[in-house]
Amino acid sequence: MPDLFHVRLCVRFGPAQQRTRTTTLLVEKGTTPKEALSQVCSIRSGKSCCSPREVFEVNGIATNGSRNRWWKCTVNGKGKTVSPYRTRLKPGDLVEWTYVVNEK
Repeated sequence: MPDLFHVRLCVRFGPAQQRTRTTTLLVEKGTTPKEALSQVCSIRSGKSCCSPREVFEVNGIATNGSRNRWWKCTVNGKGKTVSPYRTRLKPGDLVEWTYVVNEK
């Protein structure tokens, strides 16, 4: 049986004006923020900045470089954006996805 633990997930749609989604998930050891997000929302990967593995779209809300709108991921409230496909979650982590304007 794999190691399982809980993490909290919060998805803020900001200027897209959808309701914020907050939930607690049971995930396996080695789960990434991107994989946690995919348990709650429909996502589409694609190159929005640097890698084709980035989260390009969440629940139909896509990044838009010409309008300077991006999906940003943080873990445990740290101001620094983390790699959503490289970072490995730990028990009790708070994963926050935010659709932002004028940030990159």
